[in-house]
Amino acid sequence: MIITATSLMPNQCKDIQSILQGIDPLFLHGLDYPFFDEDALHFIYYQDLLPAAVLVLLHIKNQSFEVLAFTHKNFENRGYFQALLSHAQKKHPIDQLTWILAKISPKTKHLLKKFSAQYLDTEYTMERSLSSLPNRPSTYHLLPFDDQKDKLYEVWDKEKFIARYGLFPLSQSHCFLYDFFVFPEYRHRGIGQNILAQILKKMQEAGFTHILLHVSQSNEIACHLYLKQHFVISTSLYYYASKIERTADQTSTITPNTIR
Repeated sequence: MIITATSLMPNQCKDIQSILQGIDPLFLHGLDYPFFDEDALHFIYYQDLLPAAVLVLLHIKNQSFEVLAFTHKNFENRGYFQALLSHAQKKHPIDQLTWILAKISPKTKHLLKKFSAQYLDTEYTMERSLSSLPNRPSTYHLLPFDDQKDKLYEVWDKEKFIARYGLFPLSQSHCFLYDFFVFPEYRHRGIGQNILAQILKKMQEAGFTHILLHVSQSNEIACHLYLKQHFVISTSLYYYASKIERTADQTSTITPNTIR
């Protein structure tokens, strides 16, 4: 039996949690299930009333979707993923699927090749300890321009607006850095390195011990910037895409791949 849901009920959230608990914790590290994403379509497979597998479509644009799929270890290799995918395709017209993989095993490599999935990019989660930072002068003005928990900042050099970034506290010890952007005319001068060093020092003074961020492997400049500031890669997400072949009656045949 397959249940389709847009807004998950408490019992459905519990069932999905049960599926996730039957998966290697290392596989799920750094990957959050979109329980409350309004654009997510959830398909849950029940075998003898037991939650066995779940597939999620995350709408990107038009008929393009990202896919997350999980099967409990007690129900693997029974075709549940294919059944969920076929069911989802019948319910919603799909032109392309973007697959998000938290690890690439020999089995996954075989499926990638078999179904002609094309590599798109890799997203890193990077982390840095704030325990030992060099003392540097505060060259720039870091000015918050909202009063929310999710802080947005502008960076000014005298009267020049040169960069922006956002900070979100994950806990009392960990903070998340996002949307760090130096305007093009101020790049390649070491300014980004200096701003980032000042941000790290500010977070240390605020009592945080670690800072995290996401960055795409294809963004070589940003990767170099963070690695030079002693960030380390803690997790990776791999993105692949599969096209959907249309038949004469305009129905779709999904070219599938799987996370697990």
